[in-house]
This record gives sequence, C-alpha cells and structure tokens, in this order.
Amino acid sequence: MKRAGSVAGFSLIELLIVMVIMGLLASLVGPAMFSKLSDLRTSTGPDWDGPYMRELPPDPWGNPYLYQYPDEEGYYRLSTYGRDAKPGGEDEDQDVTN
Repeated sequence: MKRAGSVAGFSLIELLIVMVIMGLLASLVGPAMFSKLSDLRTSTGPDWDGPYMRELPPDPWGNPYLYQYPDEEGYYRLSTYGRDAKPGGEDEDQDVTN
C-alpha cells in the first residue's frame, strides 16, 4: 500500500551504485580510447600514415581484384571476374564490379 503523496523513483543508494558502475566502466574504456587519439595525425602531415589498408585483400574466391584508374568515364573501377577468374559467366562465375 502506497502512502499518500509518495512518488515512485530511485533511491539514493541505487543512484550511487549506478554512478560507481559508470565510473568503473569509464576508467576501463577511457584510457584505451584516449590512447588512440594520440595516434591520430592530420591528413596534411608529411608523415601521415593514414587509416588505409597496406594491401588489397583477395576477393571472396581468393583471386586478386582488378583495379583500373581511370576507367572509360574517368573514375576508378574495382572488379573481380568471380569464382572462375575468367571474364563473363553466370551465378558465382559472374563478373562483379563497383
């Protein structure tokens, strides 16, 4: 039975427990996150290492991707011949391009 004028809410103990848990999480996650900030460099820096891949991984069938720049329209084209590694084909042997 509720007393007249009582309002549902959190107790002080519950709030303190939540704050302690949040503080523990912040102390574990914060240093890992802020250590990454020191690794960032501006894109105009002469020694910028970039977040780019060093090597292009193979396509899903283990064959190398075909990279063409510029293509007929002046853009880059990344494609693969598919499972059979030959031009044309159907289903999984079909050519895939961007």
